[in-house]
Amino acid sequence: MPASLVGLLAELAEEGTQEERPLPGLYTVINQAVAIFQQEILRLKLTLWPADVLVRPELPPVVSYLRAAEGIRAGERAMEAALPELRALLSRG
Repeated sequence: MPASLVGLLAELAEEGTQEERPLPGLYTVINQAVAIFQQEILRLKLTLWPADVLVRPELPPVVSYLRAAEGIRAGERAMEAALPELRALLSRG
């Protein structure tokens, strides 16, 4: 037990820094910024030029190259569900 308030505060400050998560690296920050930028560009493009058919597969919360087969199957299911709408648009055209 520290003998003074200053000593106690110093110990608490040291404990707090040991349990905190480390700051993300530069690559992580840049990668996240680019991903956000791409999402905003896509959102803006879809607002200005809406798609005739938008296929949005239900993907797991974490997408990984190691689990690509799951994403491919989700895309196939979403495309099969969108086929009637796509065929209707093509028959009108």
